[in-house]
Amino acid sequence: MDDLLTRHDTRPALLLPDGSGITYAQLARESDQVAKGLAAVGAGPRSTVVVAMPNGPGFLAAFLGCRTVGAIFAPVPPALTPTEFERVMRVSAPHIVIAHPDSRVLRSPVLREGTLIDGPPGTQWVRSPARDDQPEVGADDALVLFTSGSTGDPKGVRLTAGNLRAGIQAVLGTTGLGPADKSVALLPWTHGHGLIGQLLSSVAAGASVVVPGTPNLVESGVFTCSPTWLTTVPPQLSVLCESAAAAQNPLPALRFIRTASAPLTTGLARRVEMVFDCPVAEAYGMTETSHQAAANAPDYGRRRLGTVGRPTGVQVRTGPSGELEVRGDALFTGYLGRADLTARALNADGWYRTGDIAEIAPDGYVKLLGRSSELINRGGFKISPVEVEEALAAHPGVLDCLATAVDDPVFGQDVAVLVVLGDPAPAVRELKAHCREHLSAHKQPARIRPVAALPKLANGKPSRRLAASMFDEG
Repeated sequence: MDDLLTRHDTRPALLLPDGSGITYAQLARESDQVAKGLAAVGAGPRSTVVVAMPNGPGFLAAFLGCRTVGAIFAPVPPALTPTEFERVMRVSAPHIVIAHPDSRVLRSPVLREGTLIDGPPGTQWVRSPARDDQPEVGADDALVLFTSGSTGDPKGVRLTAGNLRAGIQAVLGTTGLGPADKSVALLPWTHGHGLIGQLLSSVAAGASVVVPGTPNLVESGVFTCSPTWLTTVPPQLSVLCESAAAAQNPLPALRFIRTASAPLTTGLARRVEMVFDCPVAEAYGMTETSHQAAANAPDYGRRRLGTVGRPTGVQVRTGPSGELEVRGDALFTGYLGRADLTARALNADGWYRTGDIAEIAPDGYVKLLGRSSELINRGGFKISPVEVEEALAAHPGVLDCLATAVDDPVFGQDVAVLVVLGDPAPAVRELKAHCREHLSAHKQPARIRPVAALPKLANGKPSRRLAASMFDEG
């Protein structure tokens, strides 16, 4: 990282809403301040630093400062509630907390026992009280990213410096990013997609990232700053397409759009390619694979719609039940303090069970069929929600959709779908007739409900669980 910051010293690393920029040289100076502050309080290898900062220079400086001293960077959304933050603290037992002064986490009672220490301007530093039950971490651990756990407590995914290098190289090898590239931060950097798939890959390439001053996609500057590429999630693609109608010659410099973190329907992909006149490349991975495990190349000749592309730097296979398994240098070392969960996720030979049901074509392209836990069991028939979504998304009046399982007194489960409709909006009966033409009888949705937007998790992924709860509410 030091070499990269020096090599690109005069180039803008981050471009801010007021038109100013942070060069790589300025970023090096800011991260050096963080590193000196961490070293002064004894933070180094095996020290965990929880960072609650919004996208921006302070976030990136904190990451680089942690890497300089060898500390473990553990980012969390600054808008976490005190209860949510206490769960993070319980799992991670950090040595230091670095937060934006306006962050809600600073109101958490757990920090009242900590000690305020001086930090760089625009940040609040708290030294956490020592704990006897520190979770085991490795000397090479570089990053902990938190994902949802079934018990309510988040799972801390441990990634080493080697994992990060492999993850970044996978993205760069697919996208071919360089110093002339520019993107817009449409996703939070507290998750793997935004952090590894965009920010760190851009830094490694010497590229620039525009940091919007608003979470509003239309007002983010995406249509005015001439990005050369974007990486985002399918729900945002739908909004971009709708917003592009009001923009003349939208995004003329765009070379490609990359999407990950949620399934992309073929219908939406074709619509995006038509609106923006550039290829859409779907990638696949999860936090445990350092973000990317497979990807389509961002060109029309090699991208294959309906698949997530070929493996990128990892091995893949399907198990007896069709579950996709991954092994390679990008694979995480385990869950923080949860050896039991790690043993369930990783087998003795180092293969990670993704929980996704997939098919692998002879030429290596991977097609996802759904989550093993999300397959809809309708009277013994196992139905892929992705297949249902693909069928509905092919209707020209459907902008986006999300299929889920709902309880049924006869079949146990049945298929229900939330749909975001265009203008003019088709009637539900028309959509059901469309499904009858494209799906076998047992796969056809019993219920279709139009909504203004799909329910999403904090990381931007559509949530089938929240979708099911909307049907439960009537």
